[in-house]
Amino acid sequence: MDQGDFSNSVIIIAILFALFDDFLYWYTTTIEHHLNCGTIGCFVSDQFRYYWGISNMVLGLMAVFLSMTIFWKLRIVSLKAKESQQGSNKYSKANRTSTGILMSSLLFITVPSVCVGVVELTGFSIFKLIGPFYSACLLVSGCCNGIIFIASNWDNVKPKKQSVTIHKMSTVLSVAQSNDGKWH
Repeated sequence: MDQGDFSNSVIIIAILFALFDDFLYWYTTTIEHHLNCGTIGCFVSDQFRYYWGISNMVLGLMAVFLSMTIFWKLRIVSLKAKESQQGSNKYSKANRTSTGILMSSLLFITVPSVCVGVVELTGFSIFKLIGPFYSACLLVSGCCNGIIFIASNWDNVKPKKQSVTIHKMSTVLSVAQSNDGKWH
């Protein structure tokens, strides 16, 4: 399968899952006003919260499994690059960046999703107790990903000392009046 076709197929599947989630949300939930709760988890029904918890847990465990396979493949690539000594610096930078971003995502996105799934299975609403922690986890993950990218690519990102050379050009304006080749 072509990479473009594969990417398009994955996007279509993700959109279908999102439409299913949206349909299930509107089908099972009547929106009610809840005081002192600013997150979407407070406004959904218990049935949808139960489904949401299970789907977050399943997708989180899938993300852990896929991350482990990516870590394994990155390790194989880095070992092959060390053996051949060609482009090993390029692969090591890419591996450091990929590993750091995957670890940050696991820590700040996947683990909270799995925890929400486990807590929601017990029937307890974590959203009423903690609030919009998932949004905070997304923000922290984004900041950590930026820091990881800058740290692993510092050679390319750091400001370089530049010597500025200014060439002065002198221009002399000469005015000559010529009258039959003679100067006056």
